[in-house]
Formats: sequence, C-alpha cells, structure tokens
Amino acid sequence: MENADVVEMADYYGFSAEPREVTTQDGYILTNFLIHATGPETSEPRPSIVLMHGAAGNAESFLVNGGDHSFGFFLADNGYDVWLMNSRGNNYSRRHTTLNPDEDEEFWNFDMTSSVEDLRATIIDALDYSGGEQVSVLGYSLGASFAMIATSTDVEWFTPRINLLLAVNPVLILTGIQNREIGMLTNPILVQKGIILGAREILAPSPFLSAPPQLI
Repeated sequence: MENADVVEMADYYGFSAEPREVTTQDGYILTNFLIHATGPETSEPRPSIVLMHGAAGNAESFLVNGGDHSFGFFLADNGYDVWLMNSRGNNYSRRHTTLNPDEDEEFWNFDMTSSVEDLRATIIDALDYSGGEQVSVLGYSLGASFAMIATSTDVEWFTPRINLLLAVNPVLILTGIQNREIGMLTNPILVQKGIILGAREILAPSPFLSAPPQLI
C-alpha cells in the first residue's frame, strides 16, 4: 500500500495518521504526513507543529524510536497535530507537475533556498486544515537550516504564521562523518565529479531501501 510505512507505524503504536499531498509554487509535489493529536475532540483548533527532517532523512526520522520514545508521537500525545514534512527529492517527494525525476535533470536543480516553498506549502495546508492562524516549526540538522533560511528569506510571509521556531543542530557543512560512503559527500572534488557524470541523487529508491520498517 502506498505510504503504508508511516501510516502503519502510527497505527501500530495506537496513533492516527494520514498522508497530505501538497504542491509547491514551483511545481514540486510533497507527500507530508499528519499525526492527529490524541485525546477528546475540541471545538478549538489543535495546536499544530511542523517537523522538518535532517539530511538524507524523511518523515520516519521522528517516529523510528517507537510509540513511547519518538518525538512525533510524544507531541501528538501532548495535544499537538504533528505535521511531518518531506522535503523535495526524498523518497516521499519525488514528483513534480511537469518534470520526471528519472528523466529530467531540471527536477534536481534546487538548493537550500528551495526550503522556502516546501515550508510555505506545508504551513498553508496545516492552517487550512486546522482553521488556526499560526503553527510552530521544529527543524533538525539540515531541516533546522532549511527552517532558518526559509523564515529569513520571506520574513513578511512567515512571521505572522509561525509562533515558535526551534532549530535543533542546524548544519551547513558536513564534516566528521564516520560512515565512509556518506562521508565521501563532504569531498568537493568527488561531488563535482559525480555532478559531471550525471549523478543527481543519493540513497536513490530501491526495493531494499524503500521497504517499510518491520514492526515486531
């Protein structure tokens, strides 16, 4: 079942989740996830928080420690509607209104400033859903950098819509990585050679990498 990994993980641990498809102003189609707050229904809008994952990650990053120790589930248990954002280009967000990621090099022609449109589209969906006026945003690692870049690039738009921004371990340069394969990405010469040879994607989807986690 498409998107079954995040939704089934939530269901397994007793939470309700749903995929939320949004389209950015520049045509990228993101599949985010909403984990509904637990507890009784209320006439007031639930507080909403957007979680932005780190480098080479996705929405699952906030759920992989199980029902009692995952930050996403912790927030839902404490009354938040939790919006798990999937940045353009990861395995949940490899679609575009006109471009094919497997055929069109232009699909991959984005940088860290593109976080402006990813976060904007996510916040619009969250506010439309909740009926509220503001959300909180937490970014981890590269997600923290994305959040800071986005909110400082379009201050006028983001400021009235965000009541709290938490940037946890923001990163701009990858150094000190122990994993040999991923550490190669910090070598500018190797990265440039890869670009020349046509490489545009790391950790590309495969039956092994995209298999849903085993819940035991």
